Amino acid sequence: MNKPALAAAFLVTLSVFAAQEFARPAAAESAFAARVIDGDTLETDDGLTVRMLGINTPEKKQYLYQEAKDFLKSLVEGKNITLERDVVDRDLYGRLLRYVFVNGTFVEKLILEKGLANSFIIPPNGKYSSQLREAEQHAKENGFGLWEYDAEYSGCIAVSEFQWDAAGNDIENLNGEYVSFRNGCGAGINMTEWTLKNSGTRIYKFGKYFLESGRQVKIRSGCGKDSGNELFWCGKKPAWNNNGDALYLRDSQGLLVLSESYQGNAGG
Repeated sequence: MNKPALAAAFLVTLSVFAAQEFARPAAAESAFAARVIDGDTLETDDGLTVRMLGINTPEKKQYLYQEAKDFLKSLVEGKNITLERDVVDRDLYGRLLRYVFVNGTFVEKLILEKGLANSFIIPPNGKYSSQLREAEQHAKENGFGLWEYDAEYSGCIAVSEFQWDAAGNDIENLNGEYVSFRNGCGAGINMTEWTLKNSGTRIYKFGKYFLESGRQVKIRSGCGKDSGNELFWCGKKPAWNNNGDALYLRDSQGLLVLSESYQGNAGG
């Protein structure tokens, strides 16, 4: 689907979602959405910043960033909303962590169904995890938004090795954490400006890089000297969550090439 057509699809009227109503949540807070900051963050008229729970939308300059922001604006900006907290009240930046409802509609669920976010559930906040994962699965099955695949490369690039839990202290052994991809496409691939992302906001962007057919490339989380089969994220902290995470490999246009998730240590 081309970008103009995709953008048009997101500007459909909201009447089709009228049936997707939920009972007004208990212990809810009423607020007025004065301004949308991005696809998962808004500001109330009393100056409080709200980071929406359970989802992660594209960051600025990423594929579908503007579409996600515009969609949230169409839903909540300039309207009375209902906020519901989970276990954790605020994040490290002091932002309120809340589920958002407008006229009974569960906003996070709607954004996931449109494919404008990936689920981002961090324990102990998991009250609506089943609903949110079902909404994400709906978008996946229909190839909506972020789940539109690159027709040329999806299916022939695979994760060949994934060491998401480094030996010892992860922070002290960043290069012990890595993921490897194998090119099984039958031809070499220009991966320049492709991106690798976790379920949160950590993103690795490939520089000028070409992966030959049948070869593998390993991306380590720490620093080092790039070579033909090994690249370095050079992050200051681990890229992958030991308690469960997801990876998204996208081409230079933002289309999805590969996604994979794991439960991690929290999964038993």
